[in-house]
Amino acid sequence: NRNRQVKIESYKQGTPCWICLGTPDVDSGKQFYSTLFGWEYQEAEMFPGVPDSPVVFNAKIGDELAGVIAPNLGEPDAPAAWAFNWAVDDVDESVEKTSELGGSVTTPPMDMADQGRVAVVADPNGNDTILWQAKEHIGAGVMFEHGTFTWAQLITRNRSESTSFDRELLGLGHDSGPAPGGGYNDVLMLGDEPMVGITEMAEDVAAQGTPNHWIIYFHVDDVDATVELAESSGGTTIMVPNQLAHIGRIAVISDPQGAMLGLVTPTEHEHHD
Repeated sequence: NRNRQVKIESYKQGTPCWICLGTPDVDSGKQFYSTLFGWEYQEAEMFPGVPDSPVVFNAKIGDELAGVIAPNLGEPDAPAAWAFNWAVDDVDESVEKTSELGGSVTTPPMDMADQGRVAVVADPNGNDTILWQAKEHIGAGVMFEHGTFTWAQLITRNRSESTSFDRELLGLGHDSGPAPGGGYNDVLMLGDEPMVGITEMAEDVAAQGTPNHWIIYFHVDDVDATVELAESSGGTTIMVPNQLAHIGRIAVISDPQGAMLGLVTPTEHEHHD
């Protein structure tokens, strides 16, 4: 039941399994999300076992990992942004499929010591997709609790291309429904379970040159209270809290470094095992 902490033991292919904040100011990020979600942190190496590896901070809820806060690499001053990893059974196989599906390889497969194997590919619209083949590190160990990942929404041009790429790459099904913030939504399904949503970017937004982007949504106990807390901690409200049928009460904010994130308090009767 989604009202109680659920400990995760493993992830099936085609499931979002891990979230990462890349930020130009790690200390500020740690402070903000600690205030918002009650996270505590555990220092770790970004590249385990590599000399002089950058330090990252695994976010913890109780004993379980919820995600990670990491410094921006390559472009230290790039805006902060949240990303997520897809669980896959075989990273190398998935990367081989990418070019057949019209995508490209951003970062070829590499081992992260005994933690897992990772690669980054891009769909035909240039949207990066992080693929994670778990070894010791499966990803987040907890869901359906305040401050945990609950949903990801891609806002993109050429929605149907991105939908079909992710479906084929990950072996997912497909449904449709209303999108957070309005519009039409492709929903990628693993069996009967919705995994992520893909929405066509509004024409006026696209015309302003807005890049395609993912919004990572977090489960919170009280959206309105969390939005207030975010604003008093240096965050900005992008979409005020509103009720979305069959989903719950949602809002979109940005953190003090500009990373966008969604907040969801699910409707009680939408909980299911």
